[in-house]
Amino acid sequence: MELQRNNLFLHWDQAFEYIRKANPKIKVHGFAVTSFNLMMKYSWFSVDSTTWLKHAAYGNVMVPKYDIAKKKFDYCTPPLIVSVSDVSLYKPSKHPHYSIAFAKEVVERIDQYFHMAGVDLEKLQTSLLERQKVNIYFYEQLLKDEAIHRPSKYKSDQSFF
Repeated sequence: MELQRNNLFLHWDQAFEYIRKANPKIKVHGFAVTSFNLMMKYSWFSVDSTTWLKHAAYGNVMVPKYDIAKKKFDYCTPPLIVSVSDVSLYKPSKHPHYSIAFAKEVVERIDQYFHMAGVDLEKLQTSLLERQKVNIYFYEQLLKDEAIHRPSKYKSDQSFF
């Protein structure tokens, strides 16, 4: 698996190096590319996929890890995939709900993040729309964070909800 990942990065390294040399003004779209590592490593103009929808449909949401030292959510590392519904196929524990799967301090940070995302905690377990809101919020904040490579002229200042 690691060899495949290294070969994939080698392929993208070569492609982006070729583009940089040939014409650095070319805008590259990552069709079906929302792998956290790929998004963070390369200067995409835009990316899209249905991963965020599939996570929500299967009862999961993406939550950034919390950096205690910086006292803020960290968008430089891959997010937690948090199970919030009994329809989840991704179960790090035998219980489908995050309040059982994580330590109390982590649950408090997850709840804080859900509050920041403006979702109804009571509806999150049963509402596909509420889970979609959390995942969209994750990507909005990822764009606003300074860690992601993006063209300097692009700024995300609008919200979907």
